[in-house]
Amino acid sequence: MCVTKEQIIDIIDEAVDNIIDNSIYFTVNDYDVVIEQDLACGNPRTWDNMGKMVCFHRNYSLGDYHDYDNYYQFIHAESGLYEDEHTEFLTEEQIKECEEEFEKNNVVLPLYLYDHSGLTMRTAPFSCPWDSGQVGIIYVENDVVCKTYGVDEVTPEIRKKVVEILDAEVKIYDTYLRGDVFCYQIGKNGKHIDGCCGYYGDIEESGILDAIIDAINNFSEKEEDQKKYQKITSGYVRQVFDEKGNLVEQEFVAGDDVEWLDECNNPVADEEENLVLDFYHPFDMRQS
Repeated sequence: MCVTKEQIIDIIDEAVDNIIDNSIYFTVNDYDVVIEQDLACGNPRTWDNMGKMVCFHRNYSLGDYHDYDNYYQFIHAESGLYEDEHTEFLTEEQIKECEEEFEKNNVVLPLYLYDHSGLTMRTAPFSCPWDSGQVGIIYVENDVVCKTYGVDEVTPEIRKKVVEILDAEVKIYDTYLRGDVFCYQIGKNGKHIDGCCGYYGDIEESGILDAIIDAINNFSEKEEDQKKYQKITSGYVRQVFDEKGNLVEQEFVAGDDVEWLDECNNPVADEEENLVLDFYHPFDMRQS
């Protein structure tokens, strides 16, 4: 019987008592499954991202690597304004000019961090003013956007697409910060048969359940095929070749003690033997 996503979700909901060390243990169709946190997952900021994530925090190293000591130093250098001035000597108005120039040449989103019993990040402010605040920005140069989309300028429609991409990058990074990255292992009768890691995000949306379902259904199908072809037999394969050595005929010649088994492992009557012999190719036959 094929496993469905709804069936898996129902089983997981009932398996709350089997959560051990943030791992979920359950059984479906005689397959033992464990979904656990992927402790060896990769940092999404090492991927081929469109945006550059620049963060500043006294306790955590967040986002992409950079050499700037603070946000003002970054925005001053990247704006291209007041190149002969030291950042610490710029006025508030000059810093604001640098920000406006930077935003004119880039698609920019703010980054907010909530730090309370774990970290979470997004592009919108959090309601709690005590444990959250802006920690940096994620941006991409207009020149990069134009080159990516093959255009001469960043139109509102293209900007909207880029904003969605940057926001998606932040959401993936947020799952990494929260530890919401999972892997699965599947076994049967004490034997490991499949496993995979690197599923970022909610269990129901990350694709991990689909992978588990595909794996179980594939192995179940193989097991059914093995049962279908299983037989207890003695005999030989008779082959006939032409003058050029080409195989022109072959058949399985069963011995006297042959016992054919159907897909339910029940013996097949003698009168059905020819049908079975015609149905199964000799090279597909498995002996037990």
